Amino acid sequence: MSNFKYHIGSIIIDFDQINIITKIENDCVFYKPINNENDHCINSIPLNNLSLAHLRSPMTKPEVKSLLENLHYEQAIELPFNGSNRINNGNFLKDIIYLNNPKRTARVLIYLNKIKTESTLSSNDETIYNKALDHLSEEISLVNKISLDSAKSKILNAIKR
Repeated sequence: MSNFKYHIGSIIIDFDQINIITKIENDCVFYKPINNENDHCINSIPLNNLSLAHLRSPMTKPEVKSLLENLHYEQAIELPFNGSNRINNGNFLKDIIYLNNPKRTARVLIYLNKIKTESTLSSNDETIYNKALDHLSEEISLVNKISLDSAKSKILNAIKR
């Protein structure tokens, strides 16, 4: 991701949702979810902590295009624990998503998609799979100005190539 100057109206992405900056005051950024009916839900963070909190600007159109074009070449995320330790693996996969890195999130999705084609995902893995897919598709939908379903289809088709 390129360097980005934040201002009121800028879109920022966290591990869970897309946000819009509503105010910058006293070296603090105030932001709220872009798709939130509750206008009273406002978060804040010091400007110098944005990167520590893994808040970032959205991918650019060329970055989305590159991600989708190269998705089928990406390797699945490697787990630090053996396959019998599903709880630690689930926590590890969630931690990767919380890093808010689209390429790493895609690698989690590739890993879980591979399991999904071979067997049934556990409920925990299914939740993580849906979270990763939703997170990536929401950002791609925003950047490419396409529907959420279209973005999900593009991601899943790129993985399956």
